[in-house]
Amino acid sequence: MTTTTASKSELLLELASPSLSPSLLQPLLHRLFSHPSIYNGFVPILELPSVRSALAHSSDAQHRAIVRTVQLFGYGCINDYHEALTSGNDAVMTLNDAQLDKLRMLTVISILKDRIIDDDGMNTDRRHKKKKLKVLSIPYSTLFAALHLPDENVRRLEDVLIQCIYNNLLCGKLDQCSKCLIVEPNRSLLVDDSAAAGTFAAANNNQVVCGSFLSRDIPSSQHHDDPSISKMMHTLESFLQHSQSLLTTLEKCALANASIRKHEDIRWKEVNRMVAEGGASVKFGALERDMESSGGGMMGERDRSSKRSKMQGIMRGLI
Repeated sequence: MTTTTASKSELLLELASPSLSPSLLQPLLHRLFSHPSIYNGFVPILELPSVRSALAHSSDAQHRAIVRTVQLFGYGCINDYHEALTSGNDAVMTLNDAQLDKLRMLTVISILKDRIIDDDGMNTDRRHKKKKLKVLSIPYSTLFAALHLPDENVRRLEDVLIQCIYNNLLCGKLDQCSKCLIVEPNRSLLVDDSAAAGTFAAANNNQVVCGSFLSRDIPSSQHHDDPSISKMMHTLESFLQHSQSLLTTLEKCALANASIRKHEDIRWKEVNRMVAEGGASVKFGALERDMESSGGGMMGERDRSSKRSKMQGIMRGLI
């Protein structure tokens, strides 16, 4: 386990600790917002019993600021942050430069998502179920306003986009000639245990994330309003049930095969023992036959010699 993964696990354990106090919640959240490998899974943190208890014992202003800031990192944009600051109602936590850059990176992901949704909405021909994947091109002029980068500082914008690419938030490249961010939808992110795999993602050796950019959190209000999300959740639950059923069947087959293998091993050991004992008996019987046949031949030779001697004596007497 790498140092980054270890620090992420420790941070999550501290957030889930039953002894979490309201005074420790905001410092832990600041560490969470600044973590270099956490880019989604922020909204489920609000559902942790320890976080709920800490929020319940916080003031109303702190409660609103914490919830709003977590939602910003979950599915919000940096413009939402600046609007909350200018409103003057203290409805958001104050972020440092590193956290603001992280929020800008997440905003780029939202822009890509919105662009895909807009392109799908423009496609009115529903007869073709298979849509041809096309390259997404986002001009710098669109990103400047969305990322709240004044004075059109190209170098500053490209630094943010390069961080998105290097941190595995998207598969793309910079076209400095046409001043565009180009994302190829036919490529997939490759995420390892030290990269951005979500807050509560398991630290596996290698995971392939479907899509050209990392997914962001889904607002809890959309879970019931969006029919596509309900359909997706139903499909995933059905897939999970079938997978668990298949896993149970495979485990039963594995146990049955292990039992059969055990009995087969016992039977073949007995067969090998019998073959070994039978082989020794066969060798002993063959040796006895060889000795008998060898001894009988010697006796027959002596008998023939004796008979020849007797015949020679008789012939001499006759002569």
